[in-house]
Amino acid sequence: MPWAKKFFWVNVGVMATLFVLGVLDLLAVIRFPLAHYLAPVSLMLLLPAIKRDTIPFVRLLERIGRRSYGIYLSHLIVLNLVLIGLRWLIPGLFNIYIILFPLLFLIGLLVPLLVMEWMTKGPTKQYYRYVFG
Repeated sequence: MPWAKKFFWVNVGVMATLFVLGVLDLLAVIRFPLAHYLAPVSLMLLLPAIKRDTIPFVRLLERIGRRSYGIYLSHLIVLNLVLIGLRWLIPGLFNIYIILFPLLFLIGLLVPLLVMEWMTKGPTKQYYRYVFG
């Protein structure tokens, strides 16, 4: 879109400023809660000017994006089961956030993706739509 390319750098500046203001609001340095709502809007106005080929790992992100609704529907169940298991097996892990959070992120993303991939092949294919939307 020509207008998106024309105002690209202006929009980048607005988005970066709103993002910084949103972070400062979260840290209670300033009070500007509107930044939390305006920063994503400025990003959405910026996206049409970004070429698809310049995004790193675009194919992987598209594959994950196609299955995002199924991930949304199933990740909470997976995370709860993992947290129950971790609490039982390694209770001290809950004090080491730098390990726990990336582990939960990867498990919450990969397990639903693997289950969806498994369900699309074989006799469970007919139930995929009912389980993952």
